[in-house]
Amino acid sequence: MKLNFTAEAITLLQQKYDQVTSYILAVNDGTNAFSSSEGCCMIGDRFLLQPITEIIEPYTVKISIEPFTVYTAAYDQMFLSGDLTLSISPSTHNLQLNDSRGIVDYNVEVKQFLNQISTS
Repeated sequence: MKLNFTAEAITLLQQKYDQVTSYILAVNDGTNAFSSSEGCCMIGDRFLLQPITEIIEPYTVKISIEPFTVYTAAYDQMFLSGDLTLSISPSTHNLQLNDSRGIVDYNVEVKQFLNQISTS
């Protein structure tokens, strides 16, 4: 699995978090410490990017190294396949996740950067 970024997505992330170079890509379904959802019937249809400064278990699977290092977990991989692309939607200007079949998530949430992240 590979994650590509369009130039527009790179610009958006660099403007939002100038010094951040690593992120977690995770499902936003209430199953992890970063999720804004408290349970959802759309499991695997919503994703989030969490800026990080260090690797956090279980997010140790590297899926991108340029221009950002992005990690995911085995659980999240169940909902991702093939070559992925993060782009900006031309109509909504949201961060959008695509795979070879089409749009995976129309609105990937970019979480607030936290200096200390607790996963317990």
